[in-house]
Amino acid sequence: MSNPFIVPSALEFGLPDFSAIKSAHYREAFEAGMKEQQAEVAEIVAATPITFENTIVALEKSGRILSRVA
Repeated sequence: MSNPFIVPSALEFGLPDFSAIKSAHYREAFEAGMKEQQAEVAEIVAATPITFENTIVALEKSGRILSRVA
């Protein structure tokens, strides 16, 4: 069974299917979310030339899994 936090949801506002969440899903989702956001931040750091769009906006959009699990 897939993790409801990691798999994008078709529900309104992209909310996870709360009825499908098990305790074990939290740890897996937090770990996957941290890994995802670390990779996104590494891309932001490596971006050149530095612009508002590829730094501030990109940082605001990073961490989708962490946002869902939190």
